Amino acid sequence: MVVTLVYIDYFMTGFFICEMFTKIFALGFLFNGADSYIRNAWNILDFLIVLSATTSVIFINIDLGFIKSLRVMRVLRPLRLLSRHRGLKLAISALFNSLPNIANLLLIVMFFIFMMAILCCTLFSGQFWYCETEHLGLDDYMMKYGIKNRYDCLMFGGEWVNPDFQFDTTMESMLTLLSIQSTEGWVDTMWYMIDVEGQEIQPVRDSKRYYCVFAIALTVLMTLLFLNLFVGVVIESFNLEKEELSLNKLLRKVDMSWIETCQLCYSAKPRISTPFTQKRFRDGMIKICNSSKFDNFILLCILGNTMSLTLKWYG
Repeated sequence: MVVTLVYIDYFMTGFFICEMFTKIFALGFLFNGADSYIRNAWNILDFLIVLSATTSVIFINIDLGFIKSLRVMRVLRPLRLLSRHRGLKLAISALFNSLPNIANLLLIVMFFIFMMAILCCTLFSGQFWYCETEHLGLDDYMMKYGIKNRYDCLMFGGEWVNPDFQFDTTMESMLTLLSIQSTEGWVDTMWYMIDVEGQEIQPVRDSKRYYCVFAIALTVLMTLLFLNLFVGVVIESFNLEKEELSLNKLLRKVDMSWIETCQLCYSAKPRISTPFTQKRFRDGMIKICNSSKFDNFILLCILGNTMSLTLKWYG
């Protein structure tokens, strides 16, 4: 089986070599204008992959580190599919073309994270420390009324510890915010915010409940807004690259307006209304059903019913 796979590898490498030379003879290697083989980025990728495969086949019995590294490059062979699939080619091109815009956006996002880190460091610096007493077996009453600060914790034999995610310094605040941006550990960080009492003071459960609003707003800002900004940049680059490949840029503004008008006409759907029946009562009901004010009134009723359902509780 192994020998068969080796011969298949030789066979496919030979095909790829023939394909490469066919393109080189047809397009020219380098000095045949802008359409030369090696002046295309995708052809460069194919050339490097074929070259590494050929070298690894020729020197298969030589045990050198350089040759081994070339053999590892065989894993790049599936990348040759990118140059033959228009959708994948478009996506990769859009991704690479969006890198400068992503870099600029990254600087802006890091600046905002730095500002939020300074704010969080000002609010919570040194306040996440708590007394670890699991090894002492103290009851809840002693934990609540006996240990008030770091001195009491050490007197009882506890350990004054700090959680992994905290805001003691600006750099640690930035690391905590980046972890929140990945939606990892933000719930624990929120509970630590709610329990804070001050520096060198034992946290009290639910002492600052209003900080949960701050924690949720911070999480939404870090996870949704910033992430959507990156997605928007990539989508915009994707659309621009799609326009380039589809040659729509060659159209005039009048032509684009005409195409958009035609698309709107094709997507338009006529509004279906109930015909009148010449009967006064039924025609009045039909007029009410077709009225936008009636739809708005029913919408308000639905919203009111939904709000009333949210006010129910147990106990």
